[in-house]
Amino acid sequence: MRAMKLFVASVMPVAMLVALIGCGPGGPATVPVSGKITIGGQPANNVSISFIPETAGNPTASGTATDGKYTLYTGVDGKPGAVVGKYKVTLAAQGGTDEAAYRSGKAPGTAALPFPADYADPAKTPLSKEVTASGGAIDLEIPGP
Repeated sequence: MRAMKLFVASVMPVAMLVALIGCGPGGPATVPVSGKITIGGQPANNVSISFIPETAGNPTASGTATDGKYTLYTGVDGKPGAVVGKYKVTLAAQGGTDEAAYRSGKAPGTAALPFPADYADPAKTPLSKEVTASGGAIDLEIPGP
């Protein structure tokens, strides 16, 4: 009986800590992340940004740059922020490239991106960022195409 009490007394604090830190009904804990994106020195507009986790199991965080500013959201429910960890960062042009291709008579996806194509591919992007426990601003300067 004493061994059982000792086991419960030693396991219970750890279990409570895991419950407080881990994934509850609202998903994993996130910290606020926002920032500025410039492409070729100009504020990015209508550009999606994705933080793809380097740690398996962590969710992707994403947002959209408007007037050069973005805020990240995580998960299907759009929980503000990102989980602490290291990420590959990718960009995607919204609307404009396929719309421009359509208007010019080209096939969708053939219009020029407003940034180098490697930034759209998680395997090739040169952008790697870390979200720390304090969250905060992560600014990105992307070269023009």
